[in-house]
Amino acid sequence: MELSGWLTLAEHELTSLKVDALKALDLTLPQQKALAALLKEEGQSCTQLARHALVTSQTMTGVLRNLEEKRLVSRRTSPVHQRVSLYSLTPEGHRVAQRAEQIVGAMDRRLAAAFSDAEREQLAELLDRATEALREVSVRPER
Repeated sequence: MELSGWLTLAEHELTSLKVDALKALDLTLPQQKALAALLKEEGQSCTQLARHALVTSQTMTGVLRNLEEKRLVSRRTSPVHQRVSLYSLTPEGHRVAQRAEQIVGAMDRRLAAAFSDAEREQLAELLDRATEALREVSVRPER
């Protein structure tokens, strides 16, 4: 298998586990990522949350609409830009976000336990190098 295949396989396994675990909270992965970002910093815009969740602003608009319908987030107009909404967690959203963080954190700890400290450090360095290499590549498919 090519290196990109191994990376894709690992990412797929991790994503699948998270998606399945978050079903218990009636959350999607992008919803969990938005809640996690708001847990760290309240009052973020749709664009900021989209960046954190690695989705488009259009996708995040739908995610936030669903979270509002579930009464997990609230929004207010930005005092600086009248056309920008800023999102915050409701008390229920805070509770759900913390529970989701516990679930995702437990997965991260189980994954980390498969490696020694030195191996985790080496893996992080290798993945960082792979990410940088991919950012530098600008190969376009041949026609």
